[in-house]
Amino acid sequence: MSSFFTGMNLPRFVILIGFLASAVLAWFDYDLNMKLDDLRDAEQNRAPNLVRKIQSYSRRLTSLQDQLQDDVWVGQNNPGLYARTIAQDEKVNLGQVDVLPGSDERVVNGVVDKKYNIRPVNKNRGWAKYSLGNFLYKLEAESQRVRVTRVKIMQPAKRRSKPHEIPPDEWTYEVEITSRQRE
Repeated sequence: MSSFFTGMNLPRFVILIGFLASAVLAWFDYDLNMKLDDLRDAEQNRAPNLVRKIQSYSRRLTSLQDQLQDDVWVGQNNPGLYARTIAQDEKVNLGQVDVLPGSDERVVNGVVDKKYNIRPVNKNRGWAKYSLGNFLYKLEAESQRVRVTRVKIMQPAKRRSKPHEIPPDEWTYEVEITSRQRE
């Protein structure tokens, strides 16, 4: 080996450097070919599944965003405003309502059920059952976060009928709604 280096001249030096450089380049080529094979395998086998997942997630996101835009409750921290908006709808027309905060109940870690009681301001006035039904329906239909959990329908205090009489279609109400929220 020492005789090889003792007789080293420029052509031998170029041959030695060329041989070492080609060995290093062959190793880089092998490494890059292995990466290219992995990428081709991923393109052929894993990419179609990933694309399908991304498409399904994007459809779900679009659906949820559409639901969120339709939700009247969005951006409202005041449940009274939500209930009053529904009560004054042209198909409901219940007029003024009182919204009183009820109890808060922790469901799981970080999730709370907030309850609110809704009553008419004028307890002596009566409403038709279809108006009350529309009110209850719209409370749940207009928001994904609100559920009607208790309903009490009774005759107004000044219009109590006798047991043998058919009461007029005028009713008053008390409604409890529950909104599930993060803490």
